[in-house]
Amino acid sequence: FTATADQRYDLFKTEEDQVLGITAGYSFLNQQDSVGHINSNIFLINPFIKAQINEYSFMAGFRFNVASDSVTKARFYPIAEARIELIPNALKLYAGFSGEMNQVSLQSITEQNLYISSVIPWRYEYTKFKIYGGFQSNISRSFNFNGSISGSTYENFPLFVTDTASYLNNSFTLLYDNVNAVNLEAELEFIKSARLRLALTGEYNHYKTDKQEYAWYKPAYEFGFSGRYDIQKKIVISAKATVTGKVWALVPVPDPNIDAIGDSPYILEAQEIKGWTDINLGAEYRFNKALSFWLNFNNITNSKYYRWNNYRSYGINIMGGASYSF
Repeated sequence: FTATADQRYDLFKTEEDQVLGITAGYSFLNQQDSVGHINSNIFLINPFIKAQINEYSFMAGFRFNVASDSVTKARFYPIAEARIELIPNALKLYAGFSGEMNQVSLQSITEQNLYISSVIPWRYEYTKFKIYGGFQSNISRSFNFNGSISGSTYENFPLFVTDTASYLNNSFTLLYDNVNAVNLEAELEFIKSARLRLALTGEYNHYKTDKQEYAWYKPAYEFGFSGRYDIQKKIVISAKATVTGKVWALVPVPDPNIDAIGDSPYILEAQEIKGWTDINLGAEYRFNKALSFWLNFNNITNSKYYRWNNYRSYGINIMGGASYSF
């Protein structure tokens, strides 16, 4: 949980008061696998000050994290952000820097990959430093265009690799590495009242690893399209498309030099997994305010791609159902 308390003060004798505050947080994780369990706690103290002068706004403070499991670790991260509204209600620029500590958890990794091993090495991930900037713009009443760029330095960045301890080599474990990453994102959104909404997104990532050859299963780019059209508040048509670049995987292959009982029969080598395109369509019929029926057409191009080694995607598939709200 997190809680914030703040108070307004006129510290700089300006038209706008300044805000002094503090955010405190606590998270607890009890994670268990087939060989044991681990309890971890993270405490957060984040004092801050916020100020606004005309079209300029500022925030500064620091984030102090204390993590406790079998040992206690403490990290200190300065944070700051500045914003300027260049064109009122049309264009804002922002820039800042920050850092944070997070516990790699079962929830955080299964949101990315469901095919995990029963034994996972759990660690804390540290964003040692992140610097970022971007813009938010309203081109017109119907168009929004946003973009950002960031550079981050990570310690214990989690990467998925095949677990060679599994009998069929069909589950994944984690390797950790120190990584420098550059991220660029852009979004163009078209909104025509509440009936029609279209969006184009793009993301580019560049990873520089310390020990690993590649940032395993991390694509360099991803483009997306989403659309939603509401017809008389009765029928909703939706569409979603994703184009993802190639990834590199650390894959076990038979070791030709095995000559002793008990040696591992595999060596790990880098293999390229081709990029993929996934297009989905959906429809929903609202019978009344409580009851609706829906039908989704997934991977309509019947693309056969691999998101994870040894796990090919489903081809075209159709799912339908009904929902009722009380």
